[in-house]
Amino acid sequence: AASSSDASDTKANSDRKGDKKGKSTKNSEASSSQSIQRFPSGLTVANTGFGKPGGKVATNGKKVSMKYVGRLSSTGQVFDKADKSPFSFRLGIGEVIQGWDVGIKGMRVGDKRRLTIPPHMAYGNKRVGPIPKNSTLVFDVELVDVR
Repeated sequence: AASSSDASDTKANSDRKGDKKGKSTKNSEASSSQSIQRFPSGLTVANTGFGKPGGKVATNGKKVSMKYVGRLSSTGQVFDKADKSPFSFRLGIGEVIQGWDVGIKGMRVGDKRRLTIPPHMAYGNKRVGPIPKNSTLVFDVELVDVR
């Protein structure tokens, strides 16, 4: 899955704080139900679906369960997915790649997002399985549970 032992949580938090209200819809193709947030780090978070307004929120330290499909930005090739049984991890402590720790924070159960993650927030200059080094990754994620 999207795990990483060397993700820097402090960088993730500084990126998040600096751009909390920086939602922009510069993309003219964005529909009214899709908001796009671009972080100074290069991470792009697009909201593609919304759960119930009162749903549990993904915050640092919570165990979250996600369904997802991961693709290479360059080719669209699917390299990983958990679309039947969810993938669970503790948010914000570096169990997953930094792009996930930052991009999933704030989601509510049922929300869907597309995360476009630059290499330095994913696997950087390391090849990981079918993922070439220095790859930008695109994940379509859905938050299914928060504990």
